Amino acid sequence: MAILLGLTAGVSLARQNKESEIRKLENMEGEAWIKKDSSMLFKLFSSEFVVNSPLNKAINLLKNL
Repeated sequence: MAILLGLTAGVSLARQNKESEIRKLENMEGEAWIKKDSSMLFKLFSSEFVVNSPLNKAINLLKNL
């Protein structure tokens, strides 16, 4: 029983750590948008980031700069 409780606590802690990391990154992104800090946004974006262009085409944003 103690092993099960230990494993459950470990999983819960890992989930909390991931959640806090995601929230931190979301806050960094929000601040970058407000400050219009494109260099920070490009650091936060994945190299596989795809957007819809005004020409109605999906493009990889970082590869088309």
